[in-house]
Amino acid sequence: MSKFYTHLKSEIPATIYANGEYVGVCNKQNSLDLEVTTNNVYFNVSPVGNYYPYTIHIFNHNRCVDTTNNSLIVPYYNNNYDIYLSHIKIQENRPTTTLYNGSVGNFSVSILNSIQTLINIYINNNLIYSDNIKLLNKVTVEQLFENLIIKGLTTDDEYYVLILDKLGNVIHSGYFDNIEETNNVFTGFSNIYDMAKHGHICEINLQNVKDVKDYFVVKENLKLCSTAELIPQAFLEALKVKNFTLAKSYLANPLSNASNNHFDAYFGPIQAIYYNCYNNSNPINYTVYNGEYKFYNFVVKDNKICDIEECYKV
Repeated sequence: MSKFYTHLKSEIPATIYANGEYVGVCNKQNSLDLEVTTNNVYFNVSPVGNYYPYTIHIFNHNRCVDTTNNSLIVPYYNNNYDIYLSHIKIQENRPTTTLYNGSVGNFSVSILNSIQTLINIYINNNLIYSDNIKLLNKVTVEQLFENLIIKGLTTDDEYYVLILDKLGNVIHSGYFDNIEETNNVFTGFSNIYDMAKHGHICEINLQNVKDVKDYFVVKENLKLCSTAELIPQAFLEALKVKNFTLAKSYLANPLSNASNNHFDAYFGPIQAIYYNCYNNSNPINYTVYNGEYKFYNFVVKDNKICDIEECYKV
């Protein structure tokens, strides 16, 4: 029977039992590393504090899968698995309060606060939009050029923005670190928190909501990464935001001469990047999630990637 190596990780301390047997505590600083040789494992997770306990059923039949969907499992090509534990805070029942209730143009808007914020929007008494979002402290509702614009500040000091056109079609819905509105152009800013410190900018012309500009910026005179193990991370992060110029600066010839479309096709729409710290030999290995998990080897020489190869589980 194959061996699997699971590495349980948690942002908060959590006591772990495996098939009823105490196996330890994992926390933010230290993962709980376990060798698994059975087909089925039940992890009982008890986070410390005001959080719900829960059970994870790991089904190991040639792969590691959480059948209870209580965790994020990241596979690596060498039968190692990071298991990121969720933590669901126990919330006291709160009375529902009205943050906004009124009509704006042909829209009727109801915004209610409880554990989350519920937004309901109607046109002619027909519900056209409903969503639960992060809890808002403040909210403004207005109509500009027949578009409905809802702006709010969350309890975590994020800016929430919802823009609907006159027919109720969603133009934008999401959160930003900062927002501004100048000459009827709405602009939202968010930090990506990657190695290059890319910033995400979304510009919407409120006079013509089809005119949406969505792009990423990076500060000038960026210092390139010079740590061999992290150079593939910097390369993949640049590809993720379509900064091909930065991505190719990490490549040696002839790789750097490949077309942008080639990288799009080879890596797909990158959503998440994971360094395989359980790989003790060269080349450097990463797991990339683009709707499915794929594994890549990178050869780095003189701070440049000179070879990239997709690899497969052994």
